[in-house]
Amino acid sequence: MPPVGQFAVFRALTGPKARLALAAGHVEHPGRAAEDRLMRAAFAQWLRDPPPSA
Repeated sequence: MPPVGQFAVFRALTGPKARLALAAGHVEHPGRAAEDRLMRAAFAQWLRDPPPSA
């Protein structure tokens, strides 16, 4: 889904939510490895402690 569509879906969702957007989309850039680690850590945290249901 194009980024515009992703943000539209995010805004339409209700309840607790969080968004981590890639700085350069899926294009390689110097900070990409660190960004990937951050995203994986955030996802792992979400799996361990999901937000309460609305």
